[in-house]
Amino acid sequence: MAYDRPRPPGVPRAPQGPQGQGDGCVAAVVRIPVRIVAFVVVLPLKLLWDALAWVCRALWQYVLYPPLRAFGLLLSAIWRHVLVPVGRVLIVIPAVWLWTYVLFPVLRAIGLAVSFVVRWVLVLPVVALWRYGLRWVVIGLAWLLEHLLVVPLVFLWQKALVPVGREIGAAIAAAWQAGAYVARLIGRGIGWFFRVLVFLPVVALWRYGLRWVVIGLAWLLEHLLVVPLVFLWQKALVPVGREIGAAIAAAWQAGADVARLIGRGIGWFFRVLVFLPVAFVWRYTGAPVFRVIGAVLRFVRREILHPVRVALADARRAVGSALFGTPRQAPPPLPPPPPAPGGGFGPPPDMSK
Repeated sequence: MAYDRPRPPGVPRAPQGPQGQGDGCVAAVVRIPVRIVAFVVVLPLKLLWDALAWVCRALWQYVLYPPLRAFGLLLSAIWRHVLVPVGRVLIVIPAVWLWTYVLFPVLRAIGLAVSFVVRWVLVLPVVALWRYGLRWVVIGLAWLLEHLLVVPLVFLWQKALVPVGREIGAAIAAAWQAGAYVARLIGRGIGWFFRVLVFLPVVALWRYGLRWVVIGLAWLLEHLLVVPLVFLWQKALVPVGREIGAAIAAAWQAGADVARLIGRGIGWFFRVLVFLPVAFVWRYTGAPVFRVIGAVLRFVRREILHPVRVALADARRAVGSALFGTPRQAPPPLPPPPPAPGGGFGPPPDMSK
């Protein structure tokens, strides 16, 4: 019998097997052993997983996180209050001063000197040499190159090379057209040969021979392999898989409920054996003791310390009047502190809730 827990409205139930759909005898035979194995395997794993998760969470929260947080706060304090001020005093301020008052003036002077030297030693002589010497040499060489080389080459191209190239191009085009015509004739012959000796025999072989062989093999493959596999899938594998999934889900839900019950039991145990005794001891022992101590301290402060302080103030004023004359009007004495309501510690906490 499957383990059924209440489900909220709107959540569909798992399929129930042969009562509603008739999965066959395979599902009926497999259901009970599969669910027994699922309970035996999944339930301990679920409990072990919940216990391990609780231990890891408690270890992180109460053991690892506090020292790591304290170490992080220590590092942050060291960085903020030690390293940053020390670095500012020892590195940043000296570096800014060095750049502002040493490096920048020196580099600026070097830059001005280099620009002056480059302008008067390199740029101006080169400009003068080009303007009054090399410019006219280049103009003369360009005139000679134009009249001795360019003009003869243009004349040779227009009057000799262009006509000869035109005739050669016409001859090559005629030869290309003749070659294309011959290639077209050869391609038609090869196509006719391939069609008559290869394509038509293959088509006839397929149409009157191989086609029926392939149809027969497909029919055999369908009725000897596909149909049995589909039948096995629908009538055996699907019901078995459904039952295995339902059993694992039921075992997992049972493990969750058992873990919840164990957690509630631990909480009840902690409340009954730890929290309620501590609350009882505080209500009937600790709170009255602290209340009595507070009342005694208030009595001592109101009845002993305050009169002593007033008497010392009066004596100091009397001595000052005797030594230095009549003093100014003394402020009125401080009133005694009012008693705190509830014994100074407030009403005892109600631990019965």
